[in-house]
Amino acid sequence: MTDRFEAIRRSTIASRLTLLLAVAACGGDQRTPADTARAPAPADPPAPRGAEVVPQMFRTLGWIEGRWRGTDSAQLVFYEEYRRADDSTIVMRSFSDSMFSTATDSSTVALRGGRVENVSANATWVATTFNGNSVHFAPVKGARNTFTWERAAGGWTARILPPDGRTGQRIYHMTPMSR
Repeated sequence: MTDRFEAIRRSTIASRLTLLLAVAACGGDQRTPADTARAPAPADPPAPRGAEVVPQMFRTLGWIEGRWRGTDSAQLVFYEEYRRADDSTIVMRSFSDSMFSTATDSSTVALRGGRVENVSANATWVATTFNGNSVHFAPVKGARNTFTWERAAGGWTARILPPDGRTGQRIYHMTPMSR
């Protein structure tokens, strides 16, 4: 009986491993940075300390304003728009098309109480590093991943890092559609 039980256990383990490898070999998902950044998390991590940001510093984030065409190494294409609502709030909207006619998602990047937060319907991140050329966000609630926006020649990049910070990193290149 023990040999039969052991054979069933090994078969179950082998089946699960095969399934995991098959899923991994499929090449990943086709989500946008907004989708990836907002993937639901099982539990909120401890809240990180946000970087101290003053209004003059927040204004340096002007390079992210405008309409953008995003791509990744798999040539996934998506569109986002960042518009300043006031001196302490930038509104982001994702679009399914290059005409920016149908918004599919939104969030705000806001300076509140000396901290910059990126808030969507399901998740919140806080800027832990903020300078004139990059912003690094860590999860506060509803997410586990981190992400970084970095100014680059001809646009900017969004780097999405999974919770372990090593595997599955996604880099999206953002090029301007119009200013």
